[in-house]
Amino acid sequence: MSNLNPLSPKRKSKEAKEEIFSLLRELKSLLEEETKALKKMDVTLLGELIPKKLYLVEQIEKVFSKEDVKELFHSEERKTVRELAISLKRQNEYNRVFAEEATKTFSDFLSLLIPAQYNSNGKTKVPSIAFRGVTFSKEA
Repeated sequence: MSNLNPLSPKRKSKEAKEEIFSLLRELKSLLEEETKALKKMDVTLLGELIPKKLYLVEQIEKVFSKEDVKELFHSEERKTVRELAISLKRQNEYNRVFAEEATKTFSDFLSLLIPAQYNSNGKTKVPSIAFRGVTFSKEA
């Protein structure tokens, strides 16, 4: 009958396990969506996904801070959680690098169209002359 008690330790640990696995799977799905959005350059979708990702990470951190993972999971489950976490970290790192490289490529392309000697309103900047270290000589 103790298994029916909503506050029993077994029931609490089972719910915590389910919550952790659910959050990790949800984050994995979200990271896969983020990868697709990055490849499509869908900025609108990325704007929606990033706050969701941050929220999920916060929730995962909360659950892990409340629960003692070593006591919560037996060794096989800990291994599964660890592998899933490594997979999530790898996917997130891939997305970060992809986004940085895409941004750099886009920035480089724009610098070809809008050279550095133009300011934001499109007028040509006159490069300043450096007088320091410049010498003038008078021809005879």
